Amino acid sequence: MHIDPKPIGFFPGSFDPPTKGHFAIVQAVMPLFSSLVIGIGSNSQKQYSWPAELRKEMLQALFQDMPSIQVVVYQGMTIDAAAQVGARYLIRGIRDEKDSAYERQIAEANKALSPQIETIFVPSPTGASHINSSIVREIHKHGGNVRPFIHERLWRFFD
Repeated sequence: MHIDPKPIGFFPGSFDPPTKGHFAIVQAVMPLFSSLVIGIGSNSQKQYSWPAELRKEMLQALFQDMPSIQVVVYQGMTIDAAAQVGARYLIRGIRDEKDSAYERQIAEANKALSPQIETIFVPSPTGASHINSSIVREIHKHGGNVRPFIHERLWRFFD
């Protein structure tokens, strides 16, 4: 039996909507993993602009040419969803110092809950730290042009 030396990664988020920043993070980490599961989670403190199934469709369109990527919608704790798909690593994007502090707290809690799963922090690519889903939602809500912030494969979802 052949065992693939590359582990499975789990990239959780709300992806409401997916942005060029999300795309860049996936591009950066894909060489590290045999497969990457993108998990669309639900945060009870958030109101979503797009239903989870539509966000899943967006992500599938975004990564249509990457068969080693799977997109799932999950309920409950992220660390449990990662364990269910056999992931050994959580991927978290970091835009700034505020993100870093927040994500570090979550990583430490996750480590206490599931010591076998590590968190990998990925800094935003140069020129993309200003892109986040909240800004894209606000621009879209007011009829602005979101194309500079989202991949061209997603433009059809915003026309």
